[in-house]
Amino acid sequence: MPCLSALFALLLLCCCIGGAYLLALELGIRRGGWARACATLALAYGLLIAAFELLLGLGVFTLGAALLVWVPFTGFLLARGWARARMALRWDVRRLRTMGRAMWREQMHAPLALGALLVGARLLRGLAIPPLAWDSLTYHLVKAGRWVQSGRDEILLAPDAWSYYQYFLPYGDALWAWAMLPDHGDGFLSPAGGLVWLSALVGAYGTARGLGALWRMAVPAALSTAFMPIVMATLTASYVDNTILALFLLAMALLLASLRPGRHGERVAAMAALAVLAGIKPGGLPVFCLGGALVCWGVFQAWRSRQAPRFHAGLVMLALLLGALPYLRAWVLHGSPFFPWPLTLAGIRLSEGSPALAGLESGALLNTTPLDVSELAMALLFSRFLAGTDHLGLGHALLLAPVGLLAAVRTSRRWGARSLLVLVCGASTLLGSMSRQLWTAWGSTSSRFVLCMLATCLLLAALLEEEWVRLLLWGCFLLELVLGLPCGWAWVDARGVLLVLPAVLVTLGGAAALVAWGLRRHWLLPGLLAAVILLGGGWEAIAAVRAALRYEVYASAAKGESYELHALFYPGRTALPVWKALDGETPLRLAVTAGWEISGHNWYWYPLMGSRLQNTLTYVPISPDGVVRDYALKDTFAQADFPAWLRRVREARVDYVVTLAPAPIEARWMAEHPELFQPAFGDAKRDNVAWRVLPVAAADGRDAR
Repeated sequence: MPCLSALFALLLLCCCIGGAYLLALELGIRRGGWARACATLALAYGLLIAAFELLLGLGVFTLGAALLVWVPFTGFLLARGWARARMALRWDVRRLRTMGRAMWREQMHAPLALGALLVGARLLRGLAIPPLAWDSLTYHLVKAGRWVQSGRDEILLAPDAWSYYQYFLPYGDALWAWAMLPDHGDGFLSPAGGLVWLSALVGAYGTARGLGALWRMAVPAALSTAFMPIVMATLTASYVDNTILALFLLAMALLLASLRPGRHGERVAAMAALAVLAGIKPGGLPVFCLGGALVCWGVFQAWRSRQAPRFHAGLVMLALLLGALPYLRAWVLHGSPFFPWPLTLAGIRLSEGSPALAGLESGALLNTTPLDVSELAMALLFSRFLAGTDHLGLGHALLLAPVGLLAAVRTSRRWGARSLLVLVCGASTLLGSMSRQLWTAWGSTSSRFVLCMLATCLLLAALLEEEWVRLLLWGCFLLELVLGLPCGWAWVDARGVLLVLPAVLVTLGGAAALVAWGLRRHWLLPGLLAAVILLGGGWEAIAAVRAALRYEVYASAAKGESYELHALFYPGRTALPVWKALDGETPLRLAVTAGWEISGHNWYWYPLMGSRLQNTLTYVPISPDGVVRDYALKDTFAQADFPAWLRRVREARVDYVVTLAPAPIEARWMAEHPELFQPAFGDAKRDNVAWRVLPVAAADGRDAR
């Protein structure tokens, strides 16, 4: 039931944020404001990933097991620090109100309202429609959904891009798995994306303040960072780039806060953020090493002076292990800590990595031309705005980078060490970005990989206290609101927003009114219970809209009208009839395959999992020995063995074999054997078809006739 799913999701969220807040107080983070907010968010991410590793490792990543972990943990901390938490929360709320009044006096309310409208519209659309972003449909949500389905990390062997997707670092997609756990679907992905974006905004403000900026300079700098066009475009895409930005900024804010003596709690929180950052993409590893070395040095110095509590030092070591765990696991299982990426040092290839990924990085699987620097610069600035994509560049914010570098130089006497620390950490994220060939092939979307460095420069600009810099930052933010307007909305998207808007307004407004009533009447518990029931009822209405529009939105996406970031690849998106036909009440077991196209990134797995993740997906090898071989290799088809493949299909007990565009060799085999396979759903050209696997008895009967 959607109502119960919403209540469980709310309970998990309250336990996560509440437990992190209580843990921050337990660690002695007494300073409120941005420091405690950043610490709470960083610890929440760390706790989510630690619980994910624990539950997945035990094979019990389920809603029930998650509640058995989160509820006692939060209850224990609440019992220990209830009085302290009440005082701290009152102080934080009072501080927030004071800041709100100051922002009103500075006349910041109008631009903030415009920003809230843009973010709100994107989040409302995410509530109303299914996921549409390309990488989410091919691997981000596939990995997260499979964890939710099985409760464990089951290996799915498949050719081409999935041969390395399977082994990408897990922590970014683990957060989406948490969002999918309560309703066994994708309904809560939009709010999860909103929380990640809010973390980036808080982290940006905290970093600016930690660098030494005045609050009236830190606010526009943080807004300019969080509203960069590419950040807005990926707000509800379920990608990991905004998560990387958020954790980088939280880590920087806490590292700067931990430079002061006695800030042991901030060191723990900083290490938690760095650990999660390292487990999302290899680009976070240099920051993890630099920041981790600084944190460990601080702990060692405090230990020598007998000032570091053992509890804090132990948590730092656990966070350090959490960040290193994905690399240690890859080293043990595959012989290289960086698998599936090929590892080259000083021109010497130390590890081959995944052959498919190595071919992609080298450009062997791409039709690339020499890197055009001017074309790349334009892509980073303005992408292909109004030309079939959202604005995927960095916008004019990139032009403000020199102002940040100027600020670092001009304030070097006062804030030099802090500025240098953040600059070095920001620059280190570029080490794990992409090869020259990929910069060429993916120039239009490459701005995602320089976000942390640009954010560093924007926040450094806030150190200049001149009025022209403040106006420049506000102007940057206002122009970003224009560039952040979505382009991939069709009428069905707008209709979805209009349908869920009343439910959201009534639900949130009513819940806030009930809580306020409970506080005034000193009946807080009845007010909270009534608010929770109202939230559950509101989600019932939203879920009904979402279910009704799901395949109408996919039909619009098949025409190239609805999209996130950019339109889905054609003709793979024309698999809509198959997606819809296989999304029934009965769980199915599907064997999926696709021909070679666009670097192997044409396997739209996720829609085949069903709206409730009820369908199980697998791949059946076509080789004689059962080894999975990439379809990009011509030898794969020369050695293909139909009898061996048919035997494995029978052994896998699949209900349908789904062939995606372009039609692979399996589609030809099945068309040649109508006594064994029957085309059940799909398009007339047979590019995207679900083939029913006939039972052995039925097949024998057809053969006899």
